[in-house]
Amino acid sequence: MSTRQPLSERSANTTSFLKAKTLTKRGPKPKPIAQRHYTPKSAITRTTILYSTRKKIDCLMMKRHHKIPIRHGYSGAITGYRAPTNKEVGIHFGGLGRPIPPSTIQGWSDKEAIILRTGHTQRRYTSVYSCQFPALELALFESFKAERATGKAIRRSWFLRKAREIWIAQNPTNPDLFCPSITWFRRFCHRAGIGLRVATHEVITSNSYI
Repeated sequence: MSTRQPLSERSANTTSFLKAKTLTKRGPKPKPIAQRHYTPKSAITRTTILYSTRKKIDCLMMKRHHKIPIRHGYSGAITGYRAPTNKEVGIHFGGLGRPIPPSTIQGWSDKEAIILRTGHTQRRYTSVYSCQFPALELALFESFKAERATGKAIRRSWFLRKAREIWIAQNPTNPDLFCPSITWFRRFCHRAGIGLRVATHEVITSNSYI
């Protein structure tokens, strides 16, 4: 068993007995906008808001059970009660700036049984992106079908390389206007209904098919 070394005296001129901090090398500076390569982005055509199941149930509960008093036009006395309209329910839960459309609330009323069988955390924002290069994607999809018919395995790199070749062939005067990115590739696969899969007996990692 090793014995502990005795403590030694430390000089009063020493500022710190901790290990000196090593300076790390800084990364490259960000490029200015004028020097960066520009790639056109797809325009967002429509933004769809999916409300949670709890919000849908709250709207249906208010529409079914809440009562709004009906007042006499001259005296102001309450003469009866009425159920709120879809427009009033939409303003109550969505606000004046972005109310829930009355047609949406009516659709929830028609599908009440389905809504009650779902969970309570389904709320997200999704965007619908339009195809900005339809001729390119059509030619790429036809090339993919022809290549796949030969039995060859298709990888993501093939799509990116082939898309670049097709673009240059279709637009020889503007070869640098389109540069295929990973985001564009994912949206293209979604629009074309293409899914990359690998048949193997090993565990598939996230980058196995690349």
